[in-house]
Amino acid sequence: MNVGRKIGKGLCNIILLMFSISCVFPILWLFSSSLKTEAEFNQSSMALPKSFNPGNFKSIIQETNLPLYVLNSFRNTIISVAIIILISFMAGYVLSRYHFKGRSAIYNYFISRLNKGTYGIRDGKQ
Repeated sequence: MNVGRKIGKGLCNIILLMFSISCVFPILWLFSSSLKTEAEFNQSSMALPKSFNPGNFKSIIQETNLPLYVLNSFRNTIISVAIIILISFMAGYVLSRYHFKGRSAIYNYFISRLNKGTYGIRDGKQ
């Protein structure tokens, strides 16, 4: 291996590591914030919790209808994925079998929407 290739791989690894940290950090921060009391969170939202406080989880389970919320999320996810798969199969079949004017535009539209959420498409915000 030459030096340029080693530097390129090292730079690529550093970029991927920074991206991974940027993805994991918000989840860790969310979890650590959920263990704080309200006073601790108001004092410093970035500091680590002073003690383990599972009371927040207990209050969410007791005071809200969490099983219903989880069930609604699963239902919405299953319905959205089923609709996306159905539309994608139908569009893929038509785009692969038939040649017509505007076919590339429709294909490019589908490809461009792969990175957008279904709620963003519906609301027009993405």
